[in-house]
Amino acid sequence: MNVLIVDDQLSVVEGLKNHIDWASLGVEGVFVAVSAHEAKEIIEANSIDLLLTDIEMPEENGLELVSWVR
Repeated sequence: MNVLIVDDQLSVVEGLKNHIDWASLGVEGVFVAVSAHEAKEIIEANSIDLLLTDIEMPEENGLELVSWVR
């Protein structure tokens, strides 16, 4: 399983990536993005099973990103 964490604050995505034992949850890959644009590039290039996204981000918010994913 691959997870993508999206938040406009780098400290948030790095904190979630580095302080959760993803392997114990069956997660093989953890991707991070600091914008919806960057997240879309990652989604187009990788198989993402779980998306964790901030809702309030500049330019494009998390709800718009989720809508695009659908």
